Amino acid sequence: MSTNVVNSAPPELVVQNYFNMVGAIASRIERHVPSHIDVQDLVQTGMIGLLEASERFDSSRAVELSTYANSRITGAILDEMRRWDTCSRKDRRNAHAIEQAKAQLRQKNSEGRSKEEIAEAVGLGLEEYDRTLHHLESNRRTPAARISTMIQ
Repeated sequence: MSTNVVNSAPPELVVQNYFNMVGAIASRIERHVPSHIDVQDLVQTGMIGLLEASERFDSSRAVELSTYANSRITGAILDEMRRWDTCSRKDRRNAHAIEQAKAQLRQKNSEGRSKEEIAEAVGLGLEEYDRTLHHLESNRRTPAARISTMIQ
């Protein structure tokens, strides 16, 4: 177990000094997730990562606290998002492919496309297409869904 030799500052001081870093990391991650995820939830989780980084920082290694904290903050946010995600990775991949297919079909023709055309463009059967959309939609309705979508 590592010792915290350099950063013996109280947690309040660590938070004060690195709060902007946590906010910047949370904002960067927020750009890659759906709009229903609140950046403040990401900041709160990032603050937990910051405090853990402060406690576990080992000054004997050739790494700055800010570098170590950046990694721990990002990891804490991503771990929390994975923990609450009720959709499988396969569903996430399919959802991403569906969105790309919709965008490509819109570029070809401004008219709306049917779900059959979208499913075919993605290479999914209609049943698998409907199942994927159902899983994603039901995930958005759950209370834990505020931080549920993994970064792709």
